[in-house]
Amino acid sequence: MVLETIFEETISPSVLYLVKLPDTKSKIIQNNNYQIYCAKYANYKGLFRKDVSETKKFGRMFCDNVADKMENFGFFTSDERPKYGISYGITENEYDYILEQIGADEGHHLVVMFAYPEREALETMTCFENMLRKKYLNYQLNKNHEYISSRL
Repeated sequence: MVLETIFEETISPSVLYLVKLPDTKSKIIQNNNYQIYCAKYANYKGLFRKDVSETKKFGRMFCDNVADKMENFGFFTSDERPKYGISYGITENEYDYILEQIGADEGHHLVVMFAYPEREALETMTCFENMLRKKYLNYQLNKNHEYISSRL
């Protein structure tokens, strides 16, 4: 259970980082004035992996919920990389550059990217974090309830 392992870790809010990519071929980023806003979350790498059924379903549902609530296209993440068959037009070198610019460790952080103007990116990040916090708390409450029930 990949999600259970990830949701063992506390979720902390992120700073919103601006990364400029003036030479990108990504249409998504070009349409956002050649810049992208990013957030990073320690210990949450793998939450949106596409090669694991559980996280693939979770990721699709979660992104759709954020997109519906924000009435935009949601977000994309460092778990969705060219080496996994997904690129959004972003190259591996650009992903490496993004990680470097925001001080993220590829093996440790989930990086969430928002291709919107700053205000919409911040509001979408806040929505993302609130929904993720609810998922984390639901997991913790269910885990604690099971522990208490087993002790009765």
